[in-house]
Amino acid sequence: MRKQLTLVVVFLVLIPMSGFSQSSNWLSTVNLNISVSSSDRIDLYTDKDGNHIIVQKSDQLIYYLFSATGTQIRTSVRDNNVSEDPRLSKIVGREGKLFIIYKEDDKIKTQKSTDAGTNWSTISELTLNNSQCNGIDAWTDANGIHLVYSEFDGSSTYESWYQRNDGSGSNWVERKQVTDLSGDTGGLPSVTTSANRVHVAFTYLNTGSYYQTGGVKIREKYNGVWQNSESVGISLQAHVITDNNNLHLFFGHLSKINC
Repeated sequence: MRKQLTLVVVFLVLIPMSGFSQSSNWLSTVNLNISVSSSDRIDLYTDKDGNHIIVQKSDQLIYYLFSATGTQIRTSVRDNNVSEDPRLSKIVGREGKLFIIYKEDDKIKTQKSTDAGTNWSTISELTLNNSQCNGIDAWTDANGIHLVYSEFDGSSTYESWYQRNDGSGSNWVERKQVTDLSGDTGGLPSVTTSANRVHVAFTYLNTGSYYQTGGVKIREKYNGVWQNSESVGISLQAHVITDNNNLHLFFGHLSKINC
Protein backbone atom coordinates (compact mmCIF):
# COMPACT_ATOMS: atom_id res chain seq x y z
CA MET A 1 0.00 0.00 0.00
CA ARG A 2 1.36 3.40 -0.94
CA LYS A 3 1.92 5.89 1.83
CA GLN A 4 -0.60 8.73 1.73
CA LEU A 5 0.61 12.27 2.33
CA THR A 6 -1.14 15.60 2.82
CA LEU A 7 -0.26 18.35 0.37
CA VAL A 8 0.48 21.67 2.02
CA VAL A 9 1.71 24.98 0.64
CA VAL A 10 3.89 27.52 2.46
CA PHE A 11 3.49 31.12 1.27
CA LEU A 12 6.36 33.61 1.44
CA VAL A 13 5.73 37.27 2.25
CA LEU A 14 8.44 39.83 1.51
CA ILE A 15 8.47 42.85 3.82
CA PRO A 16 10.42 45.91 2.53
CA MET A 17 12.89 47.38 5.01
CA SER A 18 15.00 50.53 5.01
CA GLY A 19 17.24 51.15 2.02
CA PHE A 20 17.46 48.20 -0.36
CA SER A 21 17.39 45.49 2.29
CA GLN A 22 14.47 43.09 2.66
CA SER A 23 13.38 40.69 5.37
CA SER A 24 11.27 37.62 4.63
CA ASN A 25 8.88 35.82 6.95
CA TRP A 26 7.12 32.51 6.41
CA LEU A 27 3.40 32.34 7.06
CA SER A 28 1.77 29.27 8.55
CA THR A 29 1.34 26.24 6.31
CA VAL A 30 -1.99 25.86 4.52
CA ASN A 31 -3.57 22.41 4.36
CA LEU A 32 -5.02 21.93 0.87
CA ASN A 33 -6.61 18.58 1.78
CA ILE A 34 -5.30 16.81 -1.30
CA SER A 35 -4.32 13.17 -0.77
CA VAL A 36 -1.13 12.28 -2.60
CA SER A 37 1.34 9.42 -2.40
CA SER A 38 5.10 9.72 -2.04
CA SER A 39 5.50 8.75 -5.71
CA ASP A 40 3.08 11.32 -7.16
CA ARG A 41 4.36 14.30 -9.12
CA ILE A 42 3.39 17.80 -7.89
CA ASP A 43 4.11 21.13 -9.56
CA LEU A 44 3.02 24.70 -8.81
CA TYR A 45 2.69 27.99 -10.69
CA THR A 46 1.40 31.16 -9.02
CA ASP A 47 -0.04 34.32 -10.60
CA LYS A 48 -2.68 36.95 -9.84
CA ASP A 49 -5.46 34.36 -10.13
CA GLY A 50 -4.02 32.16 -7.38
CA ASN A 51 -1.96 29.01 -6.97
CA HIS A 52 -2.20 26.64 -9.94
CA ILE A 53 -1.24 23.09 -8.93
CA ILE A 54 -1.00 19.88 -10.92
CA VAL A 55 -0.81 16.43 -9.36
CA GLN A 56 0.22 13.52 -11.58
CA LYS A 57 -0.85 10.18 -10.13
CA SER A 58 -0.28 6.72 -11.58
CA ASP A 59 -3.05 7.15 -14.16
CA GLN A 60 -4.33 10.74 -13.90
CA LEU A 61 -3.17 14.31 -14.28
CA ILE A 62 -5.30 16.62 -12.10
CA TYR A 63 -5.37 20.43 -12.04
CA TYR A 64 -6.29 22.57 -9.01
CA LEU A 65 -6.66 26.32 -8.49
CA PHE A 66 -6.39 27.60 -4.91
CA SER A 67 -6.65 31.11 -3.51
CA ALA A 68 -3.78 32.63 -1.52
CA THR A 69 -5.48 31.48 1.68
CA GLY A 70 -5.86 27.87 0.50
CA THR A 71 -9.51 27.91 -0.62
CA GLN A 72 -10.08 25.61 -3.58
CA ILE A 73 -11.55 27.58 -6.49
CA ARG A 74 -11.76 24.81 -9.09
CA THR A 75 -10.33 21.46 -10.11
CA SER A 76 -10.44 19.28 -13.21
CA VAL A 77 -8.94 16.04 -14.49
CA ARG A 78 -6.72 16.96 -17.43
CA ASP A 79 -5.82 13.43 -18.56
CA ASN A 80 -6.95 9.94 -17.57
CA ASN A 81 -4.30 7.96 -19.46
CA VAL A 82 -1.05 9.10 -17.87
CA SER A 83 1.12 6.20 -16.71
CA GLU A 84 4.69 7.44 -16.62
CA ASP A 85 7.49 6.41 -14.30
CA PRO A 86 9.25 8.69 -13.50
CA ARG A 87 6.49 11.30 -13.46
CA LEU A 88 7.04 13.84 -16.20
CA SER A 89 4.82 16.94 -16.05
CA LYS A 90 5.12 20.69 -15.65
CA ILE A 91 2.86 23.74 -15.26
CA VAL A 92 4.07 27.21 -16.33
CA GLY A 93 2.43 30.46 -17.32
CA ARG A 94 2.76 34.08 -18.35
CA GLU A 95 0.44 37.11 -18.65
CA GLY A 96 -2.78 35.23 -17.96
CA LYS A 97 -1.88 32.11 -19.94
CA LEU A 98 -1.37 28.68 -18.37
CA PHE A 99 0.41 25.72 -19.94
CA ILE A 100 0.40 22.13 -18.66
CA ILE A 101 3.10 20.10 -20.38
CA TYR A 102 3.42 16.36 -19.82
CA LYS A 103 4.64 13.14 -21.39
CA GLU A 104 2.32 10.30 -22.35
CA ASP A 105 3.81 7.26 -24.09
CA ASP A 106 5.93 8.65 -26.97
CA LYS A 107 4.20 12.06 -26.99
CA ILE A 108 4.79 15.33 -25.18
CA LYS A 109 1.40 17.01 -24.83
CA THR A 110 0.53 20.60 -23.97
CA GLN A 111 -2.75 22.04 -22.71
CA LYS A 112 -3.39 25.78 -22.63
CA SER A 113 -5.83 27.95 -20.64
CA THR A 114 -6.43 31.69 -20.94
CA ASP A 115 -9.14 31.93 -18.25
CA ALA A 116 -7.42 30.69 -15.07
CA GLY A 117 -8.05 27.02 -15.75
CA THR A 118 -11.78 27.23 -16.53
CA ASN A 119 -11.36 26.04 -20.12
CA TRP A 120 -8.49 24.25 -21.83
CA SER A 121 -7.33 23.79 -25.41
CA THR A 122 -4.48 21.72 -26.86
CA ILE A 123 -1.24 22.74 -28.54
CA SER A 124 0.28 20.47 -31.17
CA GLU A 125 1.96 17.35 -29.78
CA LEU A 126 5.62 16.45 -30.01
CA THR A 127 6.53 12.88 -30.94
CA LEU A 128 9.66 11.40 -29.38
CA ASN A 129 12.01 9.15 -31.33
CA ASN A 130 12.40 7.02 -28.19
CA SER A 131 9.64 6.89 -25.58
CA GLN A 132 12.16 6.59 -22.73
CA CYS A 133 12.56 10.03 -21.15
CA ASN A 134 14.06 11.01 -17.79
CA GLY A 135 13.31 14.74 -17.67
CA ILE A 136 11.05 17.59 -18.83
CA ASP A 137 11.29 21.26 -17.92
CA ALA A 138 9.72 24.45 -19.29
CA TRP A 139 10.02 28.22 -18.92
CA THR A 140 8.01 31.09 -20.40
CA ASP A 141 8.99 34.59 -21.45
CA ALA A 142 8.02 37.12 -24.14
CA ASN A 143 9.24 34.69 -26.83
CA GLY A 144 6.85 31.92 -25.73
CA ILE A 145 7.38 28.51 -24.14
CA HIS A 146 10.93 27.20 -23.86
CA LEU A 147 10.83 23.42 -23.48
CA VAL A 148 13.61 20.94 -22.78
CA TYR A 149 13.26 17.17 -22.59
CA SER A 150 15.41 14.07 -22.79
CA GLU A 151 15.34 10.94 -24.96
CA PHE A 152 17.14 7.67 -24.40
CA ASP A 153 19.61 7.08 -27.22
CA GLY A 154 18.68 3.40 -27.45
CA SER A 155 22.02 2.08 -26.24
CA SER A 156 23.59 3.62 -23.15
CA THR A 157 22.52 7.14 -22.18
CA TYR A 158 20.15 10.09 -22.70
CA GLU A 159 20.30 13.11 -24.99
CA SER A 160 18.69 16.49 -24.22
CA TRP A 161 16.62 18.53 -26.67
CA TYR A 162 15.26 22.10 -26.80
CA GLN A 163 12.20 23.43 -28.59
CA ARG A 164 10.22 26.66 -28.48
CA ASN A 165 6.56 27.52 -29.04
CA ASP A 166 5.25 31.08 -29.33
CA GLY A 167 2.32 30.06 -27.12
CA SER A 168 -0.34 30.67 -29.77
CA GLY A 169 -0.81 26.97 -30.53
CA SER A 170 1.28 26.91 -33.69
CA ASN A 171 3.87 24.22 -34.34
CA TRP A 172 6.90 23.88 -32.13
CA VAL A 173 10.01 25.44 -33.67
CA GLU A 174 13.78 25.64 -33.20
CA ARG A 175 14.27 21.96 -32.39
CA LYS A 176 17.84 21.59 -31.20
CA GLN A 177 19.81 18.72 -29.70
CA VAL A 178 21.57 20.52 -26.86
CA THR A 179 23.95 17.58 -26.37
CA ASP A 180 25.25 17.41 -29.94
CA LEU A 181 28.79 18.60 -29.17
CA SER A 182 31.63 16.11 -28.94
CA GLY A 183 31.82 14.74 -25.41
CA ASP A 184 28.33 16.00 -24.46
CA THR A 185 25.52 13.61 -23.62
CA GLY A 186 22.95 13.45 -20.86
CA GLY A 187 19.44 14.11 -19.64
CA LEU A 188 17.55 15.54 -16.62
CA PRO A 189 17.49 18.94 -18.39
CA SER A 190 16.47 22.32 -16.96
CA VAL A 191 15.84 25.60 -18.82
CA THR A 192 15.53 29.32 -18.12
CA THR A 193 16.11 32.55 -20.07
CA SER A 194 17.58 36.02 -19.67
CA ALA A 195 18.10 38.93 -22.06
CA ASN A 196 19.03 37.47 -25.47
CA ARG A 197 19.93 34.13 -23.86
CA VAL A 198 18.52 30.66 -23.33
CA HIS A 199 20.24 28.65 -20.56
CA VAL A 200 19.98 24.84 -20.53
CA ALA A 201 21.50 22.62 -17.85
CA PHE A 202 21.79 18.86 -18.23
CA THR A 203 23.38 15.98 -16.33
CA TYR A 204 25.76 13.85 -18.32
CA LEU A 205 25.33 10.17 -17.46
CA ASN A 206 27.58 7.16 -17.73
CA THR A 207 24.76 4.67 -18.32
CA GLY A 208 21.09 4.62 -19.13
CA SER A 209 20.14 4.45 -15.46
CA TYR A 210 17.68 7.19 -14.48
CA TYR A 211 19.52 8.02 -11.26
CA GLN A 212 23.08 7.59 -12.53
CA THR A 213 25.24 10.28 -10.93
CA GLY A 214 27.21 12.33 -13.44
CA GLY A 215 28.29 15.93 -13.85
CA VAL A 216 26.29 19.05 -14.68
CA LYS A 217 26.89 21.07 -17.81
CA ILE A 218 25.28 24.31 -18.98
CA ARG A 219 24.87 25.33 -22.60
CA GLU A 220 23.55 28.72 -23.73
CA LYS A 221 22.00 30.15 -26.85
CA TYR A 222 23.16 33.77 -27.14
CA ASN A 223 21.62 36.07 -29.78
CA GLY A 224 20.36 33.01 -31.64
CA VAL A 225 23.67 31.10 -31.66
CA TRP A 226 24.32 28.06 -29.47
CA GLN A 227 27.58 28.38 -27.54
CA ASN A 228 29.95 25.69 -26.24
CA SER A 229 28.89 23.87 -23.09
CA GLU A 230 30.53 24.45 -19.71
CA SER A 231 30.99 21.93 -16.93
CA VAL A 232 29.92 23.33 -13.55
CA GLY A 233 30.08 20.49 -11.02
CA ILE A 234 29.25 16.98 -9.94
CA SER A 235 25.61 16.27 -9.15
CA LEU A 236 22.60 14.10 -9.65
CA GLN A 237 20.33 16.78 -11.13
CA ALA A 238 20.41 20.56 -11.60
CA HIS A 239 17.88 23.35 -11.92
CA VAL A 240 18.63 26.79 -13.40
CA ILE A 241 16.85 30.10 -12.74
CA THR A 242 17.72 33.72 -13.48
CA ASP A 243 17.41 36.82 -11.29
CA ASN A 244 18.24 40.17 -12.86
CA ASN A 245 21.75 39.67 -14.28
CA ASN A 246 22.56 36.51 -12.33
CA LEU A 247 22.22 32.86 -13.31
CA HIS A 248 21.59 30.53 -10.36
CA LEU A 249 22.24 26.81 -10.50
CA PHE A 250 20.74 24.56 -7.83
CA PHE A 251 22.07 21.03 -7.88
CA GLY A 252 21.87 18.06 -5.60
CA HIS A 253 24.17 15.25 -4.60
CA LEU A 254 22.70 12.06 -3.19
CA SER A 255 22.48 13.58 0.29
CA LYS A 256 22.52 17.38 -0.02
CA ILE A 257 21.47 20.39 -2.09
CA ASN A 258 23.92 23.03 -3.29
CA CYS A 259 23.59 26.48 -4.81
